[in-house]
Amino acid sequence: MSDGQDTEFLDFDALQEPWNVYKLSDDAIVKVKFVLQKIRIEKNTGGVRIVMANTNIAVVETPERLRGPPGPSPSMEQIDQAIVAPEIRFDPVKQAETIYSLSDGGLMKVKTRLVRVSKTSLFGPDGDPVYKVETTHEVAIMRGPLSDKAHALGP
Repeated sequence: MSDGQDTEFLDFDALQEPWNVYKLSDDAIVKVKFVLQKIRIEKNTGGVRIVMANTNIAVVETPERLRGPPGPSPSMEQIDQAIVAPEIRFDPVKQAETIYSLSDGGLMKVKTRLVRVSKTSLFGPDGDPVYKVETTHEVAIMRGPLSDKAHALGP
């Protein structure tokens, strides 16, 4: 690159991509999974920066009494407009780190945590209620040549 920056994409393998499981106060179960899509290293005179793209997968399992008529998959705007309970209480059932082996010899560990769950008045294609799920991620790069000077940035 003309600005003195060198960019390298890293290959990676998933060593562990577990579901984190939470029980909601209405007895629904929410499962959340972090999935790494790509990761790149940007090197310049200021140091090293790790930029990644990822997605979260969230699914809900609900008791029959919470289900309703099947509906279309809503947009995020429709979900935001249909929130009827902005703060549903939840308890963690299972939480585990997601771990990737990086092609530079490093390991990337990600702790995904549920931050907020909001219930909407909508029902998805399977009749399960639609929830808005918000998460946070703690990312650590370990054991690689970049681990002592890199910081990770997500989307």
